[in-house]
Amino acid sequence: MGFDGASDGKRTVAKESEENKENLILNSELKDDLLLYQDEEALNDSIISGTLPRKCKKELLAVKLRNRPSRQELEDQNIFPQRTDEERQEIRQQIEMKLSKRLSQRPVTEQEERREIKQRLTRKLNQRPTVDELRDRKILIRFSDYVEVAKAQDYDRRADKPWMRPLAADKAAIRKELNEYKSNEMEVHASSKHLTRFQRP
Repeated sequence: MGFDGASDGKRTVAKESEENKENLILNSELKDDLLLYQDEEALNDSIISGTLPRKCKKELLAVKLRNRPSRQELEDQNIFPQRTDEERQEIRQQIEMKLSKRLSQRPVTEQEERREIKQRLTRKLNQRPTVDELRDRKILIRFSDYVEVAKAQDYDRRADKPWMRPLAADKAAIRKELNEYKSNEMEVHASSKHLTRFQRP
């Protein structure tokens, strides 16, 4: 009974040492190169904080690389699936087909821009106030659903018209015409005719 318990304890220790063999650190200062277990949390904290010496870092990396399980061990533990070259090629082709299908279904840049513009306009329309809200806020007092459009002739809407800026010759012709009107056509009393003022030519 005691022998069975001792054997079970040895198996447990051996199993733990096999599982934690990547976390073993070689301490060269001790005799017989004893392998010491390092607490994983303390080890991670020391690595993150940078308090772990460079020599320990190198030893830790060397131990992890040396104790890294082989491909056969991973396959035996069902961690790495066993596949032939043909199966790997078939899986690779399936992945390539899926990626090609996704790439073909992905929208182009113009479609994405059009979709973005549409979403922005839809968002603005949803945020736009209604007619009743505008009436309540007295922003929209008179509102008609229908707008009557009448035909109108085209005309010059410029504020500065060409005839508002006459040339020197135009001004002289206007003064001449005004003087002729005053001297010939305008009715003036004989006693005040000498007070008539003519424009300088």
